[in-house]
Amino acid sequence: MKKVALALLTASIPFVLLVLALRLVTLPWFPRVVYALPFFPADAYGFDRAERIALAGRCIDELNLPQGPLRLRQARLPDGSPAFTAGEIAHLDDVRRLYDRLTRVALLLGLVALALGRWLWREAGRQAVRKAVALGGWLSLGTLAGAALLMAVGWERFFVGLHELFFSAGTWRFPYESTLIRLFPELFWQLGAAAVTLCWVLLAAGAIALGRAWQRTSPR
Repeated sequence: MKKVALALLTASIPFVLLVLALRLVTLPWFPRVVYALPFFPADAYGFDRAERIALAGRCIDELNLPQGPLRLRQARLPDGSPAFTAGEIAHLDDVRRLYDRLTRVALLLGLVALALGRWLWREAGRQAVRKAVALGGWLSLGTLAGAALLMAVGWERFFVGLHELFFSAGTWRFPYESTLIRLFPELFWQLGAAAVTLCWVLLAAGAIALGRAWQRTSPR
């Protein structure tokens, strides 16, 4: 039973850390940083940085706030026309539902991990919990290395594959002049993947460091 609990606790950590990293990046700070980068391309159809930040903020609201869809429908371009088409709003709503599902699963796994950790601490001592946390950190780094390799050798295949896995065909491709593509060109997603990767690495390293710290302070 202790081995099963140890394995479950270890296996839950990478997913929880991944979703946390994803949520940390899906916040208003990220587009502000990206649009300020000197090498990030300007919008070929005329959005300036302030307009991009404002509209990207509406998209982030869709993913994080209950009033998100309403804010998207109210968004307007400089000429007064709707900023987002019905198809774009529908896709962002699909993304929100996916984010919500991932977050609920991560929260559930987090609660399970806490319960398992408490049980292991009581039944097997702090060293068992320390071992599971450290192993979970290392497993996160191993999983991350595999994902990074896939992105490095075939970014487009990786990106398209994710969309085909989670979204219905024909619901996530838009013309270059659409607002979503103007706000989030390919480089934006590549930088986003790099940011999630960095956050995941830092969180995994924190788990490993925590496990080692417990090892040094525990006689068991």
